[in-house]
Amino acid sequence: MVANLQMKKHVLLIAAITVSFANLCYAKTKTFTWQNDLCEFEGQYNPQQYSEKQLQDTVQMMQLSHTSLLNSRSYAFKPEDIAKIKLKEIDQEYKNTRTQLNNLHPIPLKAFQTLKQNLLTALDQEYRHNYLTAAAFSQPEKLLISDYGQQCFAIAKSLNTRNSNTLLQNAKNSLDKENKHQLKLGNDPDFLAKRAQDFDSKLKSKNAVQYAQIQLIRDWSNCANPHQAQDEQLEQIFRNTVFIQTKEVYCDKP
Repeated sequence: MVANLQMKKHVLLIAAITVSFANLCYAKTKTFTWQNDLCEFEGQYNPQQYSEKQLQDTVQMMQLSHTSLLNSRSYAFKPEDIAKIKLKEIDQEYKNTRTQLNNLHPIPLKAFQTLKQNLLTALDQEYRHNYLTAAAFSQPEKLLISDYGQQCFAIAKSLNTRNSNTLLQNAKNSLDKENKHQLKLGNDPDFLAKRAQDFDSKLKSKNAVQYAQIQLIRDWSNCANPHQAQDEQLEQIFRNTVFIQTKEVYCDKP
């Protein structure tokens, strides 16, 4: 009888310890909510492993990996917009953005530490690309570099011709090449034909040289575009590795 009573007390003690330990573990978890382009998520995490700031910074970096890092004007679609391009603004935004990126501290997992370095590299590349694009409107010779390959260098040479008639023809050839590519991609041939007709009219206007420069600089900018595809698995790593459990709170239809 005494033995049975002691056994029951022992079992109850173990149960109490188990419940207390479970409650303690549960009490140590925190909830974090974040969003991507389509969904809102909620996850339980251990605050002794990661801080909320680290989680916020990690989400911010994943979002930045899907967009342009710099937004200062670096290109003009019309001759009257060329004067609105300010190299100092591009410089300043780059410096500010680099400081902001350096102040982001993601969770200490290799994938996200690598993401930070990739973002800094992408920022440097985007800045150089945007700066050269902007500078080309006043100093087209700055594009005469081999860094972006022979195709881009050839476009830069066609921009830097000293003969205005040759410049206009180079711009026309550039748009024709672009329209042929768009046609292969299945774009509306009537739209492309009108586009070519409108451009011919621009090349006969008083701003013909500026329109030619705009076309050739855009051609070079597209050729030298530094944007690269990002790792689409980061979201899954974030959800499956960082959190004890996660759930979708809400999702828009794609």
